[in-house]
Amino acid sequence: VEASALIGDHFSYVVLVNHSAVAEQITLTTNHPVNALRLITPEGSRDLPLTGSAWKMQMDPYATAVVEWK
Repeated sequence: VEASALIGDHFSYVVLVNHSAVAEQITLTTNHPVNALRLITPEGSRDLPLTGSAWKMQMDPYATAVVEWK
């Protein structure tokens, strides 16, 4: 799974791409302060649980995801 961060003053984003034909359970961590996480989808957004500076996600095969953090 490839990850790229877009760091802003008030909001930041991480864009994730699973290049594999297999679903992946991933754990992401950051050195930047994070107070809240939201998964952005075409249907809307939903909160993601944050444990310290890490969170876990399931990535379907060939899926993409955008996560916003504050």
